[in-house]
Amino acid sequence: MMTAMRALVLISDVLKRADLSAPPFNLAPEEVFLTGYEYLAYLGIRSDRFAAVLLHQPPDHILPKLALGLRDDSTLEAIWDLLNPSFSGHAGDGLPGSIPVRILVSAPCRPLSAWFDLGLEQIIPADCRKLLLEAADSPHGGHMNIPNPRSAPLTADDIRDLHQQGKHNVDASLPMTDWARETAVSLGMTLTETSRPYRLLRLRVNSRHDIAVRRENLHSWAHADRELLFVVPAPLWPAFAEMAPSLRSRMVAPSVFVEEKGAFTGEISLGMVIDAGCRGAILPASPAYTGSKHLASFLKHAARSGIAIFSPSPLESLTEYDIMTARDRVIPLQCGLHSASSSGQTARLIEEDEFSI
Repeated sequence: MMTAMRALVLISDVLKRADLSAPPFNLAPEEVFLTGYEYLAYLGIRSDRFAAVLLHQPPDHILPKLALGLRDDSTLEAIWDLLNPSFSGHAGDGLPGSIPVRILVSAPCRPLSAWFDLGLEQIIPADCRKLLLEAADSPHGGHMNIPNPRSAPLTADDIRDLHQQGKHNVDASLPMTDWARETAVSLGMTLTETSRPYRLLRLRVNSRHDIAVRRENLHSWAHADRELLFVVPAPLWPAFAEMAPSLRSRMVAPSVFVEEKGAFTGEISLGMVIDAGCRGAILPASPAYTGSKHLASFLKHAARSGIAIFSPSPLESLTEYDIMTARDRVIPLQCGLHSASSSGQTARLIEEDEFSI
């Protein structure tokens, strides 16, 4: 019955109520609640009253700011609460799940990077009625139980609050914005790594075009697996950072040379890895690298710079390896059937054709 349906909340500064009753919406007045962005902070959007929230042409600054974890006005704060998967409509009301939030577009289009970062899906006007019907048919008390791919990351403000509460350690496995991580480091807080294995996805990219056609998948994969890192050829680091800026800190260099200086044509230096903003680099399993007399100082430099070194060779075989200063930053890398170690933090190198979420 129509009276059992909960209405959609449509937030727009452009659309008029008359637009919603005409094609392609074809919505009855009781099926949609229309409001503007400036009023959003004053609404009590409860999951027992509304089926979903649709954002139509949000002001240009809103989603990019939220993707960075910024909530410096009441509108940003209100949308952030809606995007938070733990949001239940009203504090203490005991309602299950979260209210789906979608971006309303006139036709399917290439998503913006901020949409990916916030886990926002698109919806076109013709599908709004379908959204209502799905919500009414949901077995959870009429509530639409759609999982939100975004897991509310900690922001810089959250990190500052923890610091003021006397917290000095932050679980590095928790989702947080890059700005939050930088804030934690600047405040002297320790990012405690978990033992969950990293997965290094070697991208088969040879040009900017190759990265562009994978852009949507890159963000989807990154949201599905927070430990997923991307092995990117060095010449394409600028293109990757430009097209997927939120994933720049997840880049891994495919190799790195241990010498600080010298004529090593075609080799990637640790300084290049640091300047590019990479999370880490793979140390090739070759005596030219692992047998170098400069390996110990190289590992110390990497550790001081916060660069993770992924090593296919067992840690014990690294000559002059300083276990006290660099162990936490040297991570055993499993390649195919070869396993470097089974204890502590590990990583596995995966090719695109064998990758799955």
